[in-house]
Amino acid sequence: MKMIIKYKVVCLVIMLVTFLSFSQTSQAQIAFVSDRDWNYEIYVMDSSGNDLRRLTNHPAYDGQPSWSPNDKRIVFVSGRDGGESAEIYVVDSNGNNLRRLTNHLGKNESPSWSPDGRQIAFVSDRDWNYEIYVMD
Repeated sequence: MKMIIKYKVVCLVIMLVTFLSFSQTSQAQIAFVSDRDWNYEIYVMDSSGNDLRRLTNHPAYDGQPSWSPNDKRIVFVSGRDGGESAEIYVVDSNGNNLRRLTNHLGKNESPSWSPDGRQIAFVSDRDWNYEIYVMD
């Protein structure tokens, strides 16, 4: 019974880390993933649940959002390039200036900003082995 409870707690933590990201500034916002339109997209809302905005709109999976330390940009993972690959993108918090950051076969996942916002760390299996990478 204890193992089942531990498993459920671990699953909940993984889900929260994967699907939610909280902004760092006093204007608390939440970026999250939802399939409310039958496709996984990234949405943003304020911490009270108001001002809901869809940030991405693409038939492929968009997920794993992470706010930049200054709350101006969000880095995320997308399958919009087709196949089995997942690439890392960055977009302004208003949905403008979408830019692809990676271009490798394989999966690039779990992007996270450095505290100063100058670098992004992520996990990739581009060498057939999951490893941590950092990009400027």
